Amino acid sequence: MADQTTEGSVAGPIFIHGITPRSGTNFLSGLLRAHPDCGAPSPVWEDNLLVHAEHLERYVEAVTNSWLPEWGSISELKSELWSGLGTGLVGFLAARSAPRRVVTKTPRVLQLSHFPSLFPQALLLILVRDGRSVVESSVRSFDSFRDHAIHGWAQGAKIVREFDLAEREGPLRYRIVHYEDLVENLEPTLRGILSFLDLDADRYDFIKAQDHPVVGSSTMRKKSSDSIHWEGARADADFNPLERYAHWSRWNHARFNWVAADGLRALGYGPVDPGLSVVIDQAWNRLMDFRYRLALLLRPVRRAWRHWIA
Repeated sequence: MADQTTEGSVAGPIFIHGITPRSGTNFLSGLLRAHPDCGAPSPVWEDNLLVHAEHLERYVEAVTNSWLPEWGSISELKSELWSGLGTGLVGFLAARSAPRRVVTKTPRVLQLSHFPSLFPQALLLILVRDGRSVVESSVRSFDSFRDHAIHGWAQGAKIVREFDLAEREGPLRYRIVHYEDLVENLEPTLRGILSFLDLDADRYDFIKAQDHPVVGSSTMRKKSSDSIHWEGARADADFNPLERYAHWSRWNHARFNWVAADGLRALGYGPVDPGLSVVIDQAWNRLMDFRYRLALLLRPVRRAWRHWIA
């Protein structure tokens, strides 16, 4: 999938949504907030407004269902109610970055389909990253269960694809950005993003951007007892975000392809052929599917146990 940009951008609020955590939203938001016209809605570093939008959906349905048909078109009124709620949410964020233009981020695309209804005047950047790097970063950073991370990325990729198909001909101003393009071709990629966002590139320090501090990278965790920190640090010799999964075994690739190969292809990434026979590949993946479903069933039990012993 190529980057999609709709025309006619204006100086509205800027939302960044990452396909999943570990997709680089700290990096992109930091680059944009370095522009003198932009700011962060401090202390709300990740807004998560869309993640819980299902509650707003129930609210809007309950309210509009109580309105009388003779008042006019309920569907139009419903649309206005959605955008009115979004205006309030934008005001909440913008007040914390004023007088600069708000740049806000969420490292998830859950409930992304509600974005056009809530924020029709906003500009949206959807940040995607190779799922294999995302999964490896999740495992290194947070000791994530690999299968959970794989399924999470596959779900995010499906949401992004469906959103793009639904909105690419519509009025919403959005752009899909590949994290890898920022890393490999920072200045031209960033210039394109700034143009889309109606930000003056002549007022941006691209030299300084090349040395932008690394925030929250998995490479900061050298051993299991270390924890990820969110303070900027200079990239060291181990920092190579495009090669996170270079050491993967054929089984790692086989598992990722089984769950998420369609998402990889749709977002412009190519699966790696693990070189396994079809019979062995299918049998092993079905066994892993059973393990994953069992882990989901046991998750509430493990949570209850940790709560009890705490």
